[in-house]
This record gives sequence, C-alpha cells and structure tokens, in this order.
Amino acid sequence: MNMTLLRRGIMRQRLGKTRFDTSGFPVGKTADNMRVFYRRDGLRVMVLSIDGDIYSCTTAGVLARIYDGTAGTVWCFETMPNNAGNDRLWAVNGTDPPQQWDGVAATTSAWTGMTNGFFIIRVWKNMMIAVTSATPQRIFFSPTGNPDGTLPYTTFEDIRGPEDEQDSVTWMDVVGDYLIMFKRRSTWAIVDPVNHQNRRLGGPGAEARFQSCLVNERVYFLSRAGVYSTDGVNEPRYESDKIEPTLESEFNYASITRARVAPTRDRRVLISIPTRSNDFNSMVCELAPDLGERDSDDVKFGAWSIHDLQVSAMCTFRPVDRDVLLGADAKNAKLHQLFNGTNDDGVAISAWWMSRWNSVVAEEPYERLRRVNIEMEGTVVVDIYSDFSGGPDFSASVSTPSDSDALWDGAHWGGGTWDPRDGAFMMRVRPETWARYHAIRFSNNVLDKTFIIYTTELAVRGGKAH
Repeated sequence: MNMTLLRRGIMRQRLGKTRFDTSGFPVGKTADNMRVFYRRDGLRVMVLSIDGDIYSCTTAGVLARIYDGTAGTVWCFETMPNNAGNDRLWAVNGTDPPQQWDGVAATTSAWTGMTNGFFIIRVWKNMMIAVTSATPQRIFFSPTGNPDGTLPYTTFEDIRGPEDEQDSVTWMDVVGDYLIMFKRRSTWAIVDPVNHQNRRLGGPGAEARFQSCLVNERVYFLSRAGVYSTDGVNEPRYESDKIEPTLESEFNYASITRARVAPTRDRRVLISIPTRSNDFNSMVCELAPDLGERDSDDVKFGAWSIHDLQVSAMCTFRPVDRDVLLGADAKNAKLHQLFNGTNDDGVAISAWWMSRWNSVVAEEPYERLRRVNIEMEGTVVVDIYSDFSGGPDFSASVSTPSDSDALWDGAHWGGGTWDPRDGAFMMRVRPETWARYHAIRFSNNVLDKTFIIYTTELAVRGGKAH
C-alpha cells in the first residue's frame, strides 16, 4: 500500500499530494471530470465538470464558473478547431444544451445545432464523433474539419453485435489510426474514415465514460471483469491478474460509474475506484506497463501498486513548464497535485510492502536469518515474520543520516554529475530469527518521512540471498 516502483526497478514510498487550487472551488462540491485546453497561441487552461456546472481553472489554480448546468450531470469535453479554424473546447452532458468555449470568455456559448441528448464526443481523424441517448448504439460523424458548420450530423454507423445488439456505446478512445468504441460487453474498432466499417475486437468493454486511457500505444480500460487493454487490432488483453483479489474484495461495483482512468506523463495507468460501501473513489490502482515481466509468449505485463488516495477525477496539466498530474479530491472541495511532496496535504502517508513467504535455504529444514542489509534512503520500519506468523518476530526502525543540502532531497552529493543513488546508505538490522520460512515487511507512517529501497540482502548461516 502506498508504494511505487521507479524506472530503475527501485521500490519507494509514494510521494504525497499538495493543494493546487487557490480560489473559486465551490464549497461542498467535487469535480467529476477534468480536461485541459491548450490553444495554439500558448494559452493553457483546464476545465472541470462540478455537479453539472462547467468551471475553468487557470495555471495559478483560480477557478471560475463559466456555465450553470443541471445538477447531477457530468460534462464530457473535447478540443478541436471550429469551422472557422479557431480553437474551441466542446462540451456535452446529455441533458443541457451542448456548449463551446474559446478559453477566454467569462461564459461558454451554445453549440448551435447540436441537440441536447449527446453525451459522448471524441475527435478522430479531424472529425467530431458523437453519441446521443436517442440512439446510443449509433455513432455520428461530423464533416471533416467541421464540428459546427453542418448540423445535425447525418453520417452515422451502428455498432451492433449478436450478444449486445441493443447495448449502448459506453465510451470511445483513439489508438493510432483506430477509433475504439466500447460497449459494456464488447470492444470495437473503426479504421476507415470514409466507409466507417467497424469490427468487433472481442470482450469485454469499458463500463462507462471516462474509463480508458492511452499508454504505450495501447488503450487501457476498466470493466466489471477487471482491467483490459487493446492495440486496436487484437482482442482485449487481461491486465489486472496481479490485483484481482483486491478488486474482488474491495471494489464497490454498485458505484462503478464513478471510477476514472487516466495516464501519467511517465507512461503509467491510474485507475481510481470506489471501495467497499463507499460511493466515492477511495483507492487508486497504479499500473506501470514498462516495469513488468514477459510471459512465455514474450508479452510484457506490468507491475501494480495500490494507493489510498481519494480521487474523483484526474488529468495532466502544465501550469508552468512541466506536466503535473492533478486530481480532484473525492470528498472535499479541493484540487491536488498528486505524487508531489512528502505528505498527503498535511497528513502522514502510511506505506508498507510485504514480501511473499520464502524459504531462505531450500536444503535446510530450519535456518537462522542473521542479518538484513538494506541499501536505502530515509526512514523505514523493518519487520521480520517467520513460519506464517500473524505478527512480526522482529521489528526495528532504520534511518539514514540526514542531508545538510536541502536542494538534493535527502541525498548526499560530493560534486560532479549528481546521481540520486549517491544518497543511499547500506543499513543493517540483525533479526536472528529461526524458521523454515521468512517474510519481510517495509513500512512507514511518519509525517514527512519517506523511504527508498534500492536493494536488500539477507544474510544466513553460510550464505546470502538477494
């Protein structure tokens, strides 16, 4: 819990969250969807759907309401130039009149000609693709480069399969040349922008809107059967086998439509879900596709970690010159920069990782675990469990020396090219536990005290294990 893997295969306590918004967030509300709007003249702004209203957010974190909509609805946003070539943000929620915004005006304006029932929009091959509640099995296509000049849209394609003929299209995404369409039980693709012929890739599909993202040229999506991915050519591939027990025991499927999926700038997939009896998102599952292992077919499956972050919506935004991940608090009227800082907005991060049960030396029925050497930074509690015990047989807190140079985040540096690993220390504890099997647990729950573990070494009688 609250652990993450770094690019170099290093395990660390995750970073925290810091407040981003400075003013204007409506009291007692939370954001249900977020989207960035970058104009070609350099203007950068973010839009949020908050209880049926549309809000803008500046790079300084100032929010302002730009449309007063129907409470309880959620806006779907997309960006595309209008028929005059001007950058616009487009918005639909299935209930209110569709809206457009230029990024500067104090309020949005009507998307004239677009009917109220549209609730999904997506840009593909310079066309606006839309789904309406009146015919939810059908996707409509705008003329090329013209989302607002010829309305209503008359070109359409029905997405119908034998097992889910009448099911609604739940969401859409894009990978490469392919437009990916989801129903709850199936995933579809279109590659031809002229004839719009569709092909069923397989099952399942995404459960609801805002539940897919593109990472490493694969679309990752959430269904009731777990997390899947597709490249737009092959059938969906199951990705969540490593966290399947957690999903089965924790996921509150009654509130699955609140779940959100988002990518990060370092090619990770974040899935925010409601757990147990909560009707709000209370857990974030993190998938690092690049850090997994390959199976017998040379397919690489990613590494998972889990965080106790309450996030109702996420997106990547560039306030200054670097992309950061922003998340809306699922319980409070706040926006946070996620995975930033050493605590969760003033609250200590409770992190732990525990190994599986391992026999230290297979040839010996019993063995004494004499030393545990840890190349690490920060402060960590080391617990040693033996022979499937319910509690630790040995526990010790280990802290590396503090750094006098605050610029380098806890690492020592003697000049030259700086490397974070230069700040690591080899620390040691002496459990002297005697058992057939051992398990090791690293944890921490101290405000502003984090830890990174580069490698561990277990020293037993007559040998060592890494």
